Amino acid sequence: MRFLCLHGRGTSAQIFELQTARLREQLSDHEFVFIDGIVETEPSEGAEAVADEFFGWFDQPVTPAHTRQLLLGLIDFITAEGPFQGLMGFSEGGIVAAMLLTHDARSSFAGLECGILMSAAPPLDPAGILEEDPPTLRCLTPAGVVDGTAIRVPTAHVIGSNEPFAHLVSLSPLAGVLISSGLEDPEELHQLLFQLCDGSRRERFFHQLGHEVPGARLDEGLAGTVRVIERTIERAQSG
Repeated sequence: MRFLCLHGRGTSAQIFELQTARLREQLSDHEFVFIDGIVETEPSEGAEAVADEFFGWFDQPVTPAHTRQLLLGLIDFITAEGPFQGLMGFSEGGIVAAMLLTHDARSSFAGLECGILMSAAPPLDPAGILEEDPPTLRCLTPAGVVDGTAIRVPTAHVIGSNEPFAHLVSLSPLAGVLISSGLEDPEELHQLLFQLCDGSRRERFFHQLGHEVPGARLDEGLAGTVRVIERTIERAQSG
């Protein structure tokens, strides 16, 4: 399979490649393509030791017009540079990946077959961004009348059980949108994203590394992460 990989805020494609190097060694039969976000940002903790440029996906504060530009740009990239069978995203990149998986479930613009979502949260509703004029921002919730199961392909969810969600949400450009969408408890965000995915086609693994990609520094969590990703890929390939 060929995966498009979307990094976390304050890092870059280069850093995400390094963070996932050991993980990808275990998944060497597959291809991973990394791209930079479209917004220049301040570096996340430790990022300056690795790279000179740092990016995110959403503007700060997030705006509907810029988010439409982001989504249309990624759709164009996937169409032009694909095919991609899967998406892999970490943190803010995981939110964007979930947004693209939701849009593909509704429009089948790319025929995506699976998603790897690490330390992510519920996505913004792509319909409000692309179809409403002016565009609107709202986070999807599994309890929504319209939302329900938004992502129908197999998904692997990799989550730090001790992540500082409240702190991370306070720093996110999406903080206001999360609150206005009724997602006020940061500890529930990963669970809500999990519930937005097809219950018969989702895998979940909790690690003890906090807000980090397993395998980036230690062996801890790497085997479990590889296991849920491999099962997700197998499920996608078997239809």
